[in-house]
Amino acid sequence: MIHKDAHSNRSAATLPAEDGVALHTARAIVAPAIMARPIMPQLNSPELVYASFGARLVAMIIDIVIVNTASSMIQAPFLALMLGNLNPTTMIVGFAAPIFLVGGMAVFYTVWLESSAWQATLGKKILGLRVVDLDGRRITFWKSASRNFNKSISSLILGIGYLMPLWTQKRQALHDRMARCLVIKRRDASR
Repeated sequence: MIHKDAHSNRSAATLPAEDGVALHTARAIVAPAIMARPIMPQLNSPELVYASFGARLVAMIIDIVIVNTASSMIQAPFLALMLGNLNPTTMIVGFAAPIFLVGGMAVFYTVWLESSAWQATLGKKILGLRVVDLDGRRITFWKSASRNFNKSISSLILGIGYLMPLWTQKRQALHDRMARCLVIKRRDASR
């Protein structure tokens, strides 16, 4: 749709509204309306599909193995310290420090990788999965942090939040829906 811009008296192109939300306006003489479309392929295009529950489960198992291996390497020196000197101070340090280090490492692993150019943890990357926003774009660090924080809510309700991809239309878990994210797989990644 072309209309006159009241401020500059120039013509501007506006993309049609999708789901009741108008996309942004671009100057017709500077940038055609095509430039305002997302760089990622459309989510309803044939080369993208929503990730299956099974693929997500296998990716999560791979990530658990990776995180547990790294956490064992972090915990080993603290265990040695604790066993070498059994006093209250070393007991507190031996128990508390690994909890904070491992917890922080696990959260940083998922948040950072899902918001990186990979858009996936190592487990998801191996299976060709990516985490995107509802428009198919890469998620920000803070959206990834929100998604991963919301996993605690998925867990609190007896893990039912993790089972939701079995019956939701876009195969979203509760934490995906809360953060307005999708987990997708390229069809060409399965070949």
